[in-house]
Amino acid sequence: MRKRMRRGVEEEEEEEREERGRRERRRGRGGGEETRLTADKSMRLLLSTFSSLREELLHMSEDLRRLEEEKESLERDLSFKADQAQQYDSLLVAVRENNRQLQVHRDPVEQ
Repeated sequence: MRKRMRRGVEEEEEEEREERGRRERRRGRGGGEETRLTADKSMRLLLSTFSSLREELLHMSEDLRRLEEEKESLERDLSFKADQAQQYDSLLVAVRENNRQLQVHRDPVEQ
């Protein structure tokens, strides 16, 4: 009797394993297609993201190029204005010296 019971249990377990295998195979076929669709969606999203990042990088590179050009232009302007200020200071010193010399020459004559 135990042998019969054991054999019955073994048969039931075997049938369960076979049924589980059939279910897994059925799920596997549908799941594979679903997995492929999910992978395709993920790949499209990834490509779209990289495309957007690439476009943003191109815009930022262009902005950087423009800013560098503007910086160089401002540096040239600053250098020119610094030269002008230095020339102005030199002229001012020269004019003051000339005025001082004129004052010195005029004062003795008046006395």
